[in-house]
Amino acid sequence: MVKVGDESVEFSVKNVQVRGGYVTHIGTTEGVLKKGDKVILHPDTARRRLVMGNHTGTHVLNYALRKVLGTDADQRGSLVAPDRLRFDFTNKSAMNAEQVRKVEDVCKELIIKNEKVYAAEADLSV
Repeated sequence: MVKVGDESVEFSVKNVQVRGGYVTHIGTTEGVLKKGDKVILHPDTARRRLVMGNHTGTHVLNYALRKVLGTDADQRGSLVAPDRLRFDFTNKSAMNAEQVRKVEDVCKELIIKNEKVYAAEADLSV
C-alpha cells in the first residue's frame, strides 16, 4: 500500500488476520502513516497467486478430512503462505495409516479433476 499523495510512504503487508470481526493487515512501514491517511493497494500478484493456491489447498484438505473422518474432523486454524500451508484440526482420535492414505487419495482425486476454482465477494452478515 502507498500513501495517496506521497508514494515514498509504503506499507508492506506480511499477514492478514481477522480479529474481533475486523480484517487486520500486519506488516512494515517505510515512512510515516497516521490514522486517517488514505492509501492505495498495489497487490503483489505473483505472491498472491501462490497464496491463493495454498488457500485452495486448505479447502481441499478440509473436504478430504471430513469425507474420511466425518464431522469429528474440525478445522481449528491454518497458516497460508506463498511457500507452504499448515492445517490444524481436531479429531476424536489419532489418524491411522489407512486414514492418512485415504485423505491423500481424496486430495489427489480432486487435484486430478482440475475443477475450476472461483472467487466471489459475499455478504457474510446474518
